[in-house]
Amino acid sequence: MLQQNRCWLSGIAVAGLVLAGLTCRPATAQEVAELIPEYESYAEADFVSASRGTVKAKMLGSKGWYLAIEAPPGESPSRVTLNAKDQKVLRLLALRGGGRRLVQKGDSIDVIVPADGVGWFFLYAPFPDVSVYDYQPKTLFKLADNTPAKAKYPVVDIHVHLALASPEERLKIMDAVGVALVIDSPLGTATEFSYRRFEEKYPDRFLTFGNVNFSTRFDEEFPGDVIAKLESDASSMGVPGVSEVIDKGSGVYGHALVPEPRGNVYVDDDRMMPLWRSAARLKLPVLLHVAEPIWFYEPIDGDHEFLRSQAFGFRWSLAGTDVLSRDEMMRRRDRIMEEIPDLVVIGAHMGHLEDDLARLGETLDKHPNFYVEMGVRHAYLGVQPHTARKFHIKYQDRILFGQDGALNAWQYRQYFRFMETDDDQIAIRFWEPKLYGLNLPDEVLKKIYYGNASRLFPKVKEKLLKLHPNLDFPE
Repeated sequence: MLQQNRCWLSGIAVAGLVLAGLTCRPATAQEVAELIPEYESYAEADFVSASRGTVKAKMLGSKGWYLAIEAPPGESPSRVTLNAKDQKVLRLLALRGGGRRLVQKGDSIDVIVPADGVGWFFLYAPFPDVSVYDYQPKTLFKLADNTPAKAKYPVVDIHVHLALASPEERLKIMDAVGVALVIDSPLGTATEFSYRRFEEKYPDRFLTFGNVNFSTRFDEEFPGDVIAKLESDASSMGVPGVSEVIDKGSGVYGHALVPEPRGNVYVDDDRMMPLWRSAARLKLPVLLHVAEPIWFYEPIDGDHEFLRSQAFGFRWSLAGTDVLSRDEMMRRRDRIMEEIPDLVVIGAHMGHLEDDLARLGETLDKHPNFYVEMGVRHAYLGVQPHTARKFHIKYQDRILFGQDGALNAWQYRQYFRFMETDDDQIAIRFWEPKLYGLNLPDEVLKKIYYGNASRLFPKVKEKLLKLHPNLDFPE
């Protein structure tokens, strides 16, 4: 719109910019109102300022603010810096001026105001500043929930820590969800403690792994004493295997935050190998927890893929410590299997290779005495459901069911949902990513739920037949 003596309106629009060739007088309020709708409702902005000229604003609900910039006119468009208070990221849309979408980290951003000195922009309201602790989104998707009340087939949970749990309460949960049998791994207590509280009272439903006391690892009598104790446990209590042995890179019985002045005794140390040879001789599989998931070693920063998970599990992070790397711990574990091929090693938590199932498959191919259980790794398997499903089908003879800890009925059912259905966005723990079901074939479920455990532990098969006389055991 050209009007006499208003050269600030003259010019041509090129790529969203008004290009003028004259130096003109500032626009009057009436003239600005002709360019910006409802300009009379704009007010002086107290939360944003301009390096040149003035800024008026009008709020549009929670969406943000319209901004009218009145700057001195000139022969060409001019650059104006907007400064906003208390905003970490500025997002603007140019309605009359330079740039279509402007995003800038920080509290200032440069915009282009046309030569006539009138710019019109929209400043989006800042995103909610929510911490990783508070961020708990609720899905808007209408998704199927096929959570089974009970597992499709009897389940043998080979990785639990019952500690001071009530045997009767555990049985109620097991009966409710279809867990036929659990094998307790006593940690920090003698094998007898668990055996008397659970297996001795309910021999058809509980088994007890033999615990090894590594607090004596520096004594001259080690490993002779622990081998003798393991032999005694096998003879007197019929332990089917060795309780979870943990070495996260600071040695067995070590801690990443507690230096050991006597040195670290790693899982493949020369003083440990006689214990593993004795376990092989006694035909006792070993539940071996070596290293941690790869993201436990990553710096806790904005690039961390599972930052929210680490926020709630920060005590397990190994970032910044001097523990041995995961690769080094994998080599030490593999050395045990190479030197003692008769020893059955069960890699706890998918052998801590859940992020690289191709590598885990290569390890299983190379070491026929290696098995894995899936304890608390659904959170990572479930974000790669296609790859994980193929892996479980291919290695169906080498995977066991285990969950770590002492789960409640809801937790068990969500794990069964993950295994048995193709449901989307399955919640396991509120701080973990949502999972996608594997929908495994029945024959695979049978092997993982109970078949593979029955092959590795003869006592498991005996107890299952008492509970389910007609149970089909897959080949």
